[in-house]
Amino acid sequence: MRFSQSGGLSGQGKTRKVDYQLRNKRGQKFLLEARPINADQYKKDADGAVNQIKDIFQLAQAKKEYEFGIATNGLKWVFIDKNGEVENEFEIVKDFNAVK
Repeated sequence: MRFSQSGGLSGQGKTRKVDYQLRNKRGQKFLLEARPINADQYKKDADGAVNQIKDIFQLAQAKKEYEFGIATNGLKWVFIDKNGEVENEFEIVKDFNAVK
């Protein structure tokens, strides 16, 4: 899935990518950026999964079409709202009893 920005102050002409576009049972569309197991999702560059989702939500097209984004390395899931704010985090090992 690619997003293009054809104007604006930052990211002018850049193409942004995300791994998956998904829809839940309620019809909400959301984005998912996947990284290898134990990868640092908060990596302080454009390749960091959390930063990638936040960057995409700077585009009006993404804010309009998607409700939220998820960055995951398989063990940790970070939920990001369309305003680019981290709303919640879930760690499979630590929080296992919450989904048991």
